[in-house]
Amino acid sequence: MGPMDSAVQPMSPLKNKGFYSFCFICFGNICRSPALAAVFETLAKKRGVADLFFIDSMALTTYYLGRPVDLRMRKAGEKREISMEHIAKLFKPSDFQRFDLIFAVTDEASDLLKDLASTDEDKNKVLLATAYSSKFKGKDIPDPYYDKETAFDLVVDMAIDACEGILDHFSVKPS
Repeated sequence: MGPMDSAVQPMSPLKNKGFYSFCFICFGNICRSPALAAVFETLAKKRGVADLFFIDSMALTTYYLGRPVDLRMRKAGEKREISMEHIAKLFKPSDFQRFDLIFAVTDEASDLLKDLASTDEDKNKVLLATAYSSKFKGKDIPDPYYDKETAFDLVVDMAIDACEGILDHFSVKPS
């Protein structure tokens, strides 16, 4: 697993080498997508499969670039013993080449990512983050930014469900 907040964005050394590389995308990269990435990394470590994945998260907008995860999101993660240390960064079309799959937090984000894709192969890499969820399958993960503490807790709950589903589906080494 790679560092989530690396300032340098090298091509994933894990792609096509027996590992999966996934990126979680939201609009600002300070709440939902870093929560998903942190939850995924935490669950993968607990399951003993962290070495099967390279995980990152990025933004579709420049509003919060360079800022850390929102304090309220970090606190919601801490309640579940999930550390969220990340600095917001922007997704670029070239990032399609770094990742096997790109998980968007909403249908709107998914559509924007597909608009950035230059090939059908890249478009097919984009999935809704809840695609493999058991409780929240196919649902958008709501933006908690202008909401109460409970909204941040819901994001963590949805992230746990989403990431457990992704892990259940992909916890076998790719061939």
